[in-house]
Amino acid sequence: MKRILILFAIISTCFAARADLVLQQQGIMTGWTNDVVVKIHGNKMRADGKTPSGRMYQIVDLITHDSCMVMPEQKTVQRISSEQIAKAMKDFGRPAGNDYVPPKPVDTGKSEMVGEYKAEIYNWTNKISGDSEDRQILWVAEDFPNYKAIQGELLSLDRFHDSGFDRGMFPDLSLLPGMVVKTEETVENQSRTTILISAKVEPVDSTEFEVPSDYTDWKPKVSPIPITTTTNSNQ
Repeated sequence: MKRILILFAIISTCFAARADLVLQQQGIMTGWTNDVVVKIHGNKMRADGKTPSGRMYQIVDLITHDSCMVMPEQKTVQRISSEQIAKAMKDFGRPAGNDYVPPKPVDTGKSEMVGEYKAEIYNWTNKISGDSEDRQILWVAEDFPNYKAIQGELLSLDRFHDSGFDRGMFPDLSLLPGMVVKTEETVENQSRTTILISAKVEPVDSTEFEVPSDYTDWKPKVSPIPITTTTNSNQ
């Protein structure tokens, strides 16, 4: 279950694109900083990052939503079907029906500098289930370099999520006036900050979205059955 949901932990913002796109991000959680590189090529997306157990990358089919988790250090791969993702999202408390309309980002009227960019600040709050909420603060830079050239690719993110099982987990980018350069997200008292380091339109080789042929399928470790002994008090 945790490996299936790692996609949503590694990537707080991902982009489905028609052209090749390379993003560098930094995710910051309590006691853990994760540098992530997201690459888009056609209908495939790859996200390289790390987890407490080591380096790994995720390859996602942006049409079928099937994916695989590749673990280079172990030379193994865990293949995850869209059906498994659907079940994981349901267990996570986020089933969204086709009639669900996600809330819109709200302009706070405030702005501040994020690195070299002046960013407008937006709030976005989405009810998950029960009393749980997903709260995000978005810093949006209208003057992000080459934003107009990649704007169409960013809007593809909305279509990707609308057709997937994480529907409603992300704000609608088409309603924002620029590039999201920073996000602070809080879910059930757990916070994560994501900072966009760079976004570039550049060629990505298709072989980067293929699993090496010598990798084996990942299998969960089977814990040995403990040997128990009994003492007969009558002996």
